[in-house]
Amino acid sequence: MEDSVLVAAAAGRDELAGEGLAIAGELAAAWPKSSMPFDWPGAEAWLEGLAARAGDREALQAVVRGQVAEHELGKIRDHLSPEPAPEV
Repeated sequence: MEDSVLVAAAAGRDELAGEGLAIAGELAAAWPKSSMPFDWPGAEAWLEGLAARAGDREALQAVVRGQVAEHELGKIRDHLSPEPAPEV
């Protein structure tokens, strides 16, 4: 659930991030407490923390840049970039 909110936020899709937060709130209210991890801070604290992380686009984009570098995904992006059309 967190990924769907944070990826949307990192991409600047605030509407999707907001929808994800709303769904996360509904799910958190429906989850049985017995299925939560022992260190679960509670739904309200979790949602507040998730909203705060989603609101820090700069930090999220830094994570994305780090993952691109770590996994050498830039090579893939460069490979998938369309080649310029030949001049006629």
